[in-house]
Amino acid sequence: MLKQFYESLKETYTVFMPVPRQKREDFLDKVRDRVDFYKPKIEERCNLNLGEVKVKDNSEFIDDVLYGANGLAWKDTLERGWRSGRVPSKTDFMFSYSTAAFAELLMKFPIFLYNSFSGAEMRYFNSTIYVPFYFMNRFMDASFIGRIRTLDHTVVHELSHSVWYKIEPDKYRDQNGRRVWFEGFATYCEDEYFSDLYQDGTERLSDRFLPKLYIRGKKQIEELVEQHGSDIVLEIPKKWKNFK
Repeated sequence: MLKQFYESLKETYTVFMPVPRQKREDFLDKVRDRVDFYKPKIEERCNLNLGEVKVKDNSEFIDDVLYGANGLAWKDTLERGWRSGRVPSKTDFMFSYSTAAFAELLMKFPIFLYNSFSGAEMRYFNSTIYVPFYFMNRFMDASFIGRIRTLDHTVVHELSHSVWYKIEPDKYRDQNGRRVWFEGFATYCEDEYFSDLYQDGTERLSDRFLPKLYIRGKKQIEELVEQHGSDIVLEIPKKWKNFK
């Protein structure tokens, strides 16, 4: 009887509980399988080598952004030295990494709240796909049935970001309105440019669940394709400023 009560309680409140480690690992393995399936097809289509694309739990995202290879602290250290015309010193490293640690301390709770309620499916940074397991990722889909149904489209969207960076490697995507093109490109590639690569039975998220910026960016890409043909798609990462 106690077991039945526990199972009933667990089923009712699963959405409020952390995702068990094994469940997270199983889902991450599914994402890796999709990456392994679609990455070579996309590379062949675009005549690009995307290199290694890692898949990680989103809990590692902040550490990687701040302290990882090509992270903000590392870049700040190099720029600090180069601006002074010298090799970065230990003091430069200490200052940059201490500043990053202080920033992390200030941002940790606001970022946790944002991650918990934003419901982002995945995010891409530095050749890595980060998969979140927060409250809104579990809300109304605690067993991840919906996430698995749309997983192919989500992975192709993130791999499309990798295509962008291989063509135009500057990572400051919010600069001068670039983000709408960046996300519009990935959304268009997911829905149209790579549409023939999907396995049978794949589903995509309804437009009503997409941020308006994604939809607006996709419409901009569609207008360019209507004017110039599909060959223009892979020119957009390099020439997006010319289309503003």
